This record gives sequence, C-alpha cells and structure tokens, in this order.
Amino acid sequence: MEFLTDKQKKFYSFMERTPLGTQLLTQWFILTKRKRIAYYEDKIRAAMVNYSENASWINDPKKVQSARRRIIFSMFAYGILPDEHYMFRFEDLSPAGKSKFITDKITVANLHKLNDYSYLRLFNNKYETYKVYGEYYRREMLKLTGEDDRADFRSFAVRNPIFVRKGETGACGRGIAKFDIADYPSIEALFDKFMDEVAQTGPVVVEELIKQSEKMASLNPTSVNTVRLLTLLADDGSVIYKYPFIKIGRNGTFVDNGGAGGLLAMIDEESGIINTKGVAESGESFTLHPDTSTPIPGFALPDWQGALELGRKLAPITPRVRYIGWDIAHTERGWVVVEGNFASMFVGQQICDQVGKRGEFCEIVDKLKDL
Repeated sequence: MEFLTDKQKKFYSFMERTPLGTQLLTQWFILTKRKRIAYYEDKIRAAMVNYSENASWINDPKKVQSARRRIIFSMFAYGILPDEHYMFRFEDLSPAGKSKFITDKITVANLHKLNDYSYLRLFNNKYETYKVYGEYYRREMLKLTGEDDRADFRSFAVRNPIFVRKGETGACGRGIAKFDIADYPSIEALFDKFMDEVAQTGPVVVEELIKQSEKMASLNPTSVNTVRLLTLLADDGSVIYKYPFIKIGRNGTFVDNGGAGGLLAMIDEESGIINTKGVAESGESFTLHPDTSTPIPGFALPDWQGALELGRKLAPITPRVRYIGWDIAHTERGWVVVEGNFASMFVGQQICDQVGKRGEFCEIVDKLKDL
C-alpha cells in the first residue's frame, strides 16, 4: 500500500529529473504545506545538525536553506521524516534509489490496512500490554499509581532489590532506568520518590530486571541487547517474519536503542546469524563492537528457532493487530518479551544494509485482506 497515487509518483519522478524541476516542486510544497512544515521545523533543523558529518556549514545561511529545501522535498515526495533523509542517505541516492525505501508515510498507510487502531492505546501502555501478553514476559511487573500500592511495592522490592523503572508510556528507551534498593535509605524512601514522579508525570511501572544470557551479554554486558522481531499475521493464521535486527547497547548504557546511541545490525531470518556490521543511527559502522571487541557480523544468536516460536505464539493473540514489532531478549530460561510495538517503523531494517525494503514489503501487504 502506497501513500501516493501512481499519477503523483510519476509526476514527482519526472520533476526530480532536473534541478529546475526539483526547485519548482519544492517551492510548490513550501507554499502549499506551510502548516506541516512549520510543525516539523525544529526537527528539520535538528536533523541537519545531528546527522551531518561536518556541521560547520550550519552557520552558513545559504547552505542551511539549501539543505532545508532538500529535506522538505523528500518529506512530501517520498513521505520521510527529517532524520530519515539522512539515515537513508537520500543525499546520495537517485530518485529510483529513494523510491525503494519504506518511509514513515508508507508505514502509516500500511498500518491502516493491517491494524485496528482501537488497539493503539493497548500497545502505547506498557502495563496494559503486559496484562495481555504477560505469560511471555516471564517476569514480574507492578504499576504504581498511589499510596495504596506501597505494600505491593515493598514486597516487590524485597523480591527484586535491583529492578527497572519505566514510564507507563514512552518509546526509544526514554524514561527507563535501573534502580538498586541499596542506593536508597529504605524501600519506603524510594517509594516516596516514585510517588513524587507519579504526581508530576503519571503512573510509574516497575519490573523485574531481565538477566540476559551469557552469549548475548558478550555483545555488551551493561545493556539488555534485544532483537526486533517483526511479525505479520497472514490471512490463513500463519506468521510471516520479516527483517529481524538486533539492538546492541554501548558500554555504560542500560538501554540498547539506536536513538540512545546503540548499534543496529540485521539478522538472517532463517539462521539467526547477524549478516551486517553494527551501524549507529549517525551512520558509523563497526565490524567489532567498539567497547567489547566482540565480532558483530557472523554472531549467531542463541536458540533462534525459539525466538521464531515465540513470535508464532504472540502474533495470533490479538488477531486485529496483524503487524507488530516485538522487542525480545534471550535469557538463560529462553526468549522473553520486552515489549510490543503497534507502529514499528522501518528505520533499523534499512539503515543496517542501506537497502530499501519497500517493494517486497508492500507486495506482501497488498496480498493480505483488509481488516
């Protein structure tokens, strides 16, 4: 499913063949999409600063304006977000190359066919997701909303003196931290701290710490290194796996997300072997992990068939949500769910090998029946 009509795609492609055509079309976008451009203005600026190898040009008004116009063109001709313009290296691609990438708008267009949006609230709430899929989390989780939860938290903290705190909502590793009871005067004092957070930002979720397997810890021991396993529930109830990748943290960090400085690498979906270098969202790539020196390409994930089996069990639980990005971790007891993502974007799957997945993915989706 595409976000542009065939007529629009042909017209945009024709205009992009020449600098003048691109300039005219960009100016038309600027004149007709003012509100949307204004909404993204800060993100456009941030993308120019964060993803440019040499940001000294950011003080040159002419170069900034030129870069801004190129991003705006990509946003409306290809449906990308400002940071995707750099992560997918659109600056170096031909129109044909750009058209191969699954962009933000294409993902959203497919989501409307694949997923019932009434379930979005479920996946945006970590505790509600846990209540539905908790059997496969294989760990304890507790939601803190007020004073009535003090006794439950006390019992939880006795069983789990080191645990993880998360916001009830949130993404990209934001709001996630590890807590050790030994760092606080008492369990009661830490509960009071969480109550202050609840008063300011809403419910807090605490959960048992995931203890990853020794093999996974060899990549980076300070973070729980997770696999993003994308499942598509087919019309016949079978599960399709596409483009799994691993998220590997850096030394001293607790989260593994690419947006938090972690590395991403593609996994062969049949063998479970990493088949690309580790890539940071900034564009840097590594054959060896820069902190642990563990080789990344060729790394065989433990019990890969167990990971796929977990996906087969998870995907049918909510049949009206057919497209889910599962973050899973390997422990000594097997694979466990970290969280499920209703609107899993196609960033990691495409920056690792710089190969657009649009044609294959849209072909798969187009064969599926609408909800």
